[in-house]
Amino acid sequence: MVGAWSLLGVVFFVICKKKYKESFGSLVQLISDEDAATLMPEADDVELDQVIDVAIDRVLARMAG
Repeated sequence: MVGAWSLLGVVFFVICKKKYKESFGSLVQLISDEDAATLMPEADDVELDQVIDVAIDRVLARMAG
């Protein structure tokens, strides 16, 4: 049973490594609305949404380039 799960893990690794290439296994830092609110307690919801959208765009641009 352990061997079957190990083989499945190896197959999963090979398929994902082939599909995602260099980005496979990379760490992408995420921030939630609650985390943003604690970092910027003076900001309102609209301002927090703008900050989060800019951060998302920055991460997507980094992943694309």
